[in-house]
Amino acid sequence: MTPSETALERALKRIETQIRLIDWAAALLSERMPPPDCFVVEFGLGNGRTYDHLRARFPGSRIVVLDREMKANPDRRPPDDDFVKGDIAATWRTLAASHPNAASLIHADLGDGTDRYDAVLESWLGEACAALAAPGAIILSSTRVQHPAIVPMQAPFEPLGGHYGVFQRN
Repeated sequence: MTPSETALERALKRIETQIRLIDWAAALLSERMPPPDCFVVEFGLGNGRTYDHLRARFPGSRIVVLDREMKANPDRRPPDDDFVKGDIAATWRTLAASHPNAASLIHADLGDGTDRYDAVLESWLGEACAALAAPGAIILSSTRVQHPAIVPMQAPFEPLGGHYGVFQRN
């Protein structure tokens, strides 16, 4: 981040990085497990832009989204059966109980950029990813993912602005 970089410029870099990493993961996973066989987990729906991109890159694949509430644009909402409502720090356990080690891709864009909030996320995100991800799964995250079963993976490019980590379930 440059001293004169604005929050809007940082947001643009984050979104560009998300698009490129999701596209890269989709291409890589299509070699191993072509859609519709991929199972994708999205932590956080927000207004549904990332969900819409995942849906386009993983056509026919099941994409389950966890978030506190459904506030996405109606055109960018998952089916009711693929939306888990509630605090993600708790609801991931319900999904992991019904779909243990099933996800081919996990995408988590949850942090707010503050060390304090990121530390809270990191306290449970690694365990959640390890419980949900299949061996070899790709995990894309705006915060660190720390767990003995999760290893850093080389990104195909330097994430813009230093945002986003790329991890794999071993």
